[in-house]
Amino acid sequence: MRKNRVNKICETCGNEFEVIKAREKTAKFCCRKCVDKWNTGKPTWNSGKTYEECYDEETIKLIKSKQSHIGTDNGMYGKTHTSATKKIMSETHAGKTP
Repeated sequence: MRKNRVNKICETCGNEFEVIKAREKTAKFCCRKCVDKWNTGKPTWNSGKTYEECYDEETIKLIKSKQSHIGTDNGMYGKTHTSATKKIMSETHAGKTP
């Protein structure tokens, strides 16, 4: 065993694995496959809950306000290019792969 390492036992398969000292209390599994096995069939934290049950009023207002003006921060939002601008862009992009 290397310096500053700790041996742990995997909660799924029982294999011994090595982790850094900082993860001594949090590491539970030896690999991603064991994590997936452990979580199989378990419901997610928000399954069966409504939007209002997951978030408080303040958070819902914040989320909705951020979603309501997506795109409006762009200076070209709701505008179209003029024919002169389209011509310049067309010449600039000619022969280039999109």
